[in-house]
Amino acid sequence: MGGAERLERQRTGGRLDARARIEELLDPGTFVALGALVGSLQRGATPPAPADGLVAGHGTIEGRPVLVGAEDFTVMGGSIGLGNASKRHRLAQLAEQERAPLVMLLDGAGERAQNAFERRGRGPNDLQALAALSGLVPTVAVVMGPSAGHGALTAPLMDFVVMVEGAAVFSAGPPLVKAATGEDVTKEELGGTAVHTATSGVAHNA
Repeated sequence: MGGAERLERQRTGGRLDARARIEELLDPGTFVALGALVGSLQRGATPPAPADGLVAGHGTIEGRPVLVGAEDFTVMGGSIGLGNASKRHRLAQLAEQERAPLVMLLDGAGERAQNAFERRGRGPNDLQALAALSGLVPTVAVVMGPSAGHGALTAPLMDFVVMVEGAAVFSAGPPLVKAATGEDVTKEELGGTAVHTATSGVAHNA
């Protein structure tokens, strides 16, 4: 988790942290973490990134096994580092292997800028793995805050998508739109619940 101050800020805003969200979703006492000791893989990363911003694992919902991943906004804005990306891919692999449903709780800033400076071998990514799950197992995304960039591409690949009030899905947020086009736009206008439930069709419920 991102530390006491950031956790308190999250709760003061009326939002649960990633671990609390998983606890609310799963049957009590059933969550088993995957990659809990993964930190940021970027050299000299400051500050440290507990679980690299993604709490992941498996548990049960009403007795049925499920896999779950929750972006942790208190850790570097829920951004996706290399360890985070590996865990996302592993979740999708396990969902296919075990024929278990996959639930993703989205609340993050997308790919971390530092990833561009790290060497990565060629290979499947989590988005390819999610696409491969289509027709095999149920997949659900719950957008619980701003979901941008790579993380935002998760939602359109899932079978069922729910957005909470105040959530948004966009490839780039209002500051980047302003810098690129000079246009002032709110996150709701760019990719809020009304946009994705009534216009784009990305989300099914809000």
